[in-house]
Amino acid sequence: DLATVVEFALETCRPMINAAAHRLTVSLPPEPLYLNADVARLAQVLANLLNNSIKYTPSGGEIRLSASREGDDAVIRVQDNGMGIPPADLSRIFNIFTQGEQNQSRPLGGLGIGLNLVKQLVEMHGGTVAVLSGGLGKGSEFVVRVPLSANQDDQVAAKNEEAKITKAVSRR
Repeated sequence: DLATVVEFALETCRPMINAAAHRLTVSLPPEPLYLNADVARLAQVLANLLNNSIKYTPSGGEIRLSASREGDDAVIRVQDNGMGIPPADLSRIFNIFTQGEQNQSRPLGGLGIGLNLVKQLVEMHGGTVAVLSGGLGKGSEFVVRVPLSANQDDQVAAKNEEAKITKAVSRR
């Protein structure tokens, strides 16, 4: 279930989010989104994207993580109101050793491998990752698409049936 992936990623990132005094909003659909995926690797993807938002958003900024079902895909968005990405950098942002701008107020650049790793892990799961930004000072948005499990509807029906049985047993 995608909610489990999100929970693990947030567990990793929450201390840094709190330390930076960011406002985090998480929006997940009410129904489970089942993936045929490695939970740890997808949690690593989301943690990397959240970490970038934390690093490149000034203290007190806003970070949003949302997920939805679009056709046969789960679509996960990580958005922030941080420093944004110059248009010329958008096409190369997932290249290895590419780093965001660093300066005295933002020295936490890193090695430039995180977004390349994100791209590789998402593609290994049959998905895609894209970046959007209005430019410097206009924040950024990363969009991850991963296929839903082929038997998504069967898993939802089984989960609903399990909930009915649990409810009936607990009434006895």
